[in-house]
Amino acid sequence: MKRELYTIGVDFGTLSGRAVLVNAQTGEIAAVREKNYPHSVMTELCGQSLPAGWALQDPSDYLTVLDETIPSLLRESSVLPEAVVGIGFDATSCTMLPTTEDGMPLCCQEKYRAHPHAYGKLWKHHAAQPQANLLESLAEKEAPLLLARYGGKVSAQWMLPKILQILEEAPEIYRSAGLFLETVDWLTLQLTGQLTRSSCSAGFKALWNPKEGYPPPSFLKKLDGRMEHLISEKLRGGIASPWEQAGTLRPQWAERLGLSSKTSVAAGIIDAHAGVLGSGSTSSGMLFLVIGTSSCHILLSPEEKYVPGICGSCRDSILPGLYAYEAGQSCVGDMLEWFIQNNVPTRYTEQAKAQKISTHQLLSQQAAKLHPGESGLLALDWWNGQRTPLVDSRLSGAMLGMTLRTTPAEQYRALLEATAYGTRWILEVFEQAGIKIREITACGGIARKNPFAMQLYADILQRPIRATASEQASALGAAILAAVSAGVYQTPEDAVNHMACREGTVYRPDPGTQTAYQSLYQKYRMLAAFCQEQLRISS
Repeated sequence: MKRELYTIGVDFGTLSGRAVLVNAQTGEIAAVREKNYPHSVMTELCGQSLPAGWALQDPSDYLTVLDETIPSLLRESSVLPEAVVGIGFDATSCTMLPTTEDGMPLCCQEKYRAHPHAYGKLWKHHAAQPQANLLESLAEKEAPLLLARYGGKVSAQWMLPKILQILEEAPEIYRSAGLFLETVDWLTLQLTGQLTRSSCSAGFKALWNPKEGYPPPSFLKKLDGRMEHLISEKLRGGIASPWEQAGTLRPQWAERLGLSSKTSVAAGIIDAHAGVLGSGSTSSGMLFLVIGTSSCHILLSPEEKYVPGICGSCRDSILPGLYAYEAGQSCVGDMLEWFIQNNVPTRYTEQAKAQKISTHQLLSQQAAKLHPGESGLLALDWWNGQRTPLVDSRLSGAMLGMTLRTTPAEQYRALLEATAYGTRWILEVFEQAGIKIREITACGGIARKNPFAMQLYADILQRPIRATASEQASALGAAILAAVSAGVYQTPEDAVNHMACREGTVYRPDPGTQTAYQSLYQKYRMLAAFCQEQLRISS
């Protein structure tokens, strides 16, 4: 009888970590556990509010997730430790940590506990925008090909702007840092003792390319003379594809988690990119939407194209032989939750409670009864800046057309429509660059929980969308990579074919909405251009 083999995938999101135990032969999920981060998103430290644009995390939260979820998975499933052959991680990116030479986060040292620059800078930490602008300006002159791979823009969310911010605002932290590490790279270092960097994180968030590597010392010296040797000193370490083995569990971690020290640890991947694998997407021309707190748009292609305003492209970062392209929207679920918390009267929350549904569900039900354009509202979805294609964290949201008769449901629908318009804009940018989109798959909380929102997306995009049935597409993707790293499968494609979840609901566009949404989309683009110009004038 063939022995059953299992892998674990752990998905480190913005607010919590989710772990899944997966049968590596069938893809069946044997157990799931989730743990909220004790410190959540840190916007204050030691009782003091941090400046606007700051978003930090305490790395001890990630270890708490491992300590509480993995032993629980084994207890619930009764799977023996030796049957778990691999573990893989995905995480938000760029979420980076300054650490000592051996990987201890500087915030764990008593002298730096109150220093904000010693903590992890979350992906949505936007306070490095001036440094991003400086890097972009230099790249325009010195490295135009490098910049073209990243859509002609540099985001404040990326590794180098965040490092430069530390150097300029807290040089003592920069000097004390032996390493700057992405979350997934820090996790593999902790568990294996081996310094291995993921090609996915490096390729999309640290200006690394498989052909040329990182920007050369001469470029970094022009950025700031103190950064000339940044790569060799603080970004050192081998780079591996996400499905490659970073090492095996150190004995102390094997004992701590209740696993075998022979357990393989995969090199790690960005959270949205892991979801591509978990949903069963392996072919070129397939666009993958992760619609959650923010939205990520991942597209696979055999060709390298230069696409304006994207977050980057990198070959072999998800699947061998294919380029992956990433675009995104900085604020989707965050914006809707902000609206619920700050702009919805109590009577709506009470009504939702009485019906035993969420306020989001209540507003969606009411919004679904409206016709496109009926409310007269038009919104911009820039409540946390604009990622693709404008790449500017300074841009802000807007809503036009409100009157004394405007209802929360109308506003909720307008905000959702705005996120769909933003996605349509991104699709057009890809196709104008010569990358054809054949299919669209979506995952994430909104895709799974809100049929109204997904139908609205299909109507506005005028394309069918498959919403994956898996609640844990990213964690499942990490488990798939773990199976390859452990040698259960020879290629990621083989592992996806056996383990991924391809089930889902297909939403097809309603032809009756096409005319109205074509007009509204053009107005959205006009509003976007106006607000962008107003920012330029005022800056």
